[in-house]
Amino acid sequence: MSRVVMVVSPAVSDMEALLRDYAGPIQAINARHGVETLAVAPQAEMLEGEAGGVLAILRFPDRAAFDAWSADPDNAPLRARRQALFDPARSFVAIAQEAMT
Repeated sequence: MSRVVMVVSPAVSDMEALLRDYAGPIQAINARHGVETLAVAPQAEMLEGEAGGVLAILRFPDRAAFDAWSADPDNAPLRARRQALFDPARSFVAIAQEAMT
């Protein structure tokens, strides 16, 4: 059973709204699905390429936990709010299976 890592780097149009409307409320959903926050940086240093500047790295126990988190009905309105605050041309959200060591 391999863990799944999600990397998010959004270009945020309104950081105060993101913190108020998304970052706070998502914590309960993350806890319910065993999500670990590995890193959050409001102004990440980009070494190559372009991204939004904000960076978050989350770890899920496995793909089933990610799928359950993604499908959680409490997550739907938060996802819509998050997406409304992101510039899709300068943002990315990606998942990958964690390398086994």
